[in-house]
Amino acid sequence: MPATQFAGATNLCYNCQKDNQPNLRRCARCQIARYCSPECQKQHWKTTHKALCFDRKERFSSSPSGSPDATLDQQMKDFAKWMEKWQEPVLDWALFAANLANQTPDFLRDHCFYAVLERRQDVRAHAPSQSRFRVNAAGMRPDSEVLDELRLVELIDTGTGYGREVIDAFNNVPRSPSILRFCISLPACNVFANAANPISLVVSRLDAEADRLTDRLRGESRLLGVALAAAWQQQFGEHVSAGNTTGHLSLFKSVKESLLEHAEKMAAVD
Repeated sequence: MPATQFAGATNLCYNCQKDNQPNLRRCARCQIARYCSPECQKQHWKTTHKALCFDRKERFSSSPSGSPDATLDQQMKDFAKWMEKWQEPVLDWALFAANLANQTPDFLRDHCFYAVLERRQDVRAHAPSQSRFRVNAAGMRPDSEVLDELRLVELIDTGTGYGREVIDAFNNVPRSPSILRFCISLPACNVFANAANPISLVVSRLDAEADRLTDRLRGESRLLGVALAAAWQQQFGEHVSAGNTTGHLSLFKSVKESLLEHAEKMAAVD
């Protein structure tokens, strides 16, 4: 299930939405949107991408001549590369944050993982793309709160339609109790990325026992969910800054082992 705004998968056409396509061409202006054919690129430009691409160029303007601000332009490129590395790991972290074993069955229908990023100034320009940003805020948020944030973009829109597109992109992501979603914001460039995966796919990236994270009827599942919900808040930002895209795997393993060790000690006492 692909990203729908800005940071789409590298093998997805932004127009026809067909997945697993090799050798996609990038939009020459933004270097983000990808297309399987010139026809798809032309159609998407007319219906959607023209407003988005133009709005960004206007935002990057730093002089009367209209030349782009190199810093913001580079942030956009860095953000796209960061998303290519982090899209799946962020959804995996979102599973920990969601704590589904302790939520109502419909929790994911109106909640998503929302994160705000900032370009790190303490890393060199050519640092690995996955370590170029830090997390300013993150967590599961009601969709209504996220939409309030997105509507601020619409309020300052200068008539390009970009603000409306941001909201539509968020609303068009499939909603279901079995689908995890995220919305990631980069305020410096006024851009957002949305993505979604079925829970079953996220679980499959962890291990065979990860389905316990969603079982509301098992006490050990509820305990594991609480432990991971507490641990991710401490470690997510650290792993993002370090560029460690596999940090969630080691966290999941260590939390499971810690709970198992605790259970064994309790059993020995009994």
